[in-house]
Amino acid sequence: MKRPGPNDTEVTTFSGREYWIMENIALILNFSLNPLPYTGWDSVLKSLRTREAFLWPVPLPILPHMLELYDISFFLKQSTLAITMAKPSTKPSWETLYRPLQIDVWGLVVASVLIVYTVLLMLNRSSKDKGPSAWLVMKQVLGTLLDEAIPGELPHRSTTRVVLTAWLIFSFVVGTVYRSNLTASLTIPKYPPRIETLSGLVDANTKLD
Repeated sequence: MKRPGPNDTEVTTFSGREYWIMENIALILNFSLNPLPYTGWDSVLKSLRTREAFLWPVPLPILPHMLELYDISFFLKQSTLAITMAKPSTKPSWETLYRPLQIDVWGLVVASVLIVYTVLLMLNRSSKDKGPSAWLVMKQVLGTLLDEAIPGELPHRSTTRVVLTAWLIFSFVVGTVYRSNLTASLTIPKYPPRIETLSGLVDANTKLD
């Protein structure tokens, strides 16, 4: 604070909690205070490093790299760092149709459908009797995968029956796993992972608007 002094002079006085603390420290340790003008954080930090200034009472975030450059005398109050973010939203409801299985599993299922379809077509062509059409074979493969009844007549050749039986077992396992995971995902919605640490916030490349 600046106030008029004797002989048309101006006297500058200081007050406030931090100044009174420094004034008491100077009185106990027997030194005098010479306040320097404040021109910003960077200039004050530079003055402390060059020993032009020795004390600086200010709220300051104490980071690890600062402890290597500055000595912290004592704390008046401590504040903890907290990250407040909105609750992660769930994915669109239509994505629940494929989320019960991983993308790699879906790729293997599609590959298995194509392989079984091709094998059944080759077995039907190699047979002397006219087998089912390509469309009927596709309905047999996809129908059993979707837990539907086998359309048309059952194959007569034992080789075709073995392939179709193996496919039925595969479809039963995949269908059971899919339905159980689908029920669980619909009952208990799965939220995206929440950011809990500062490093996680940096890795997420989050921007402040």
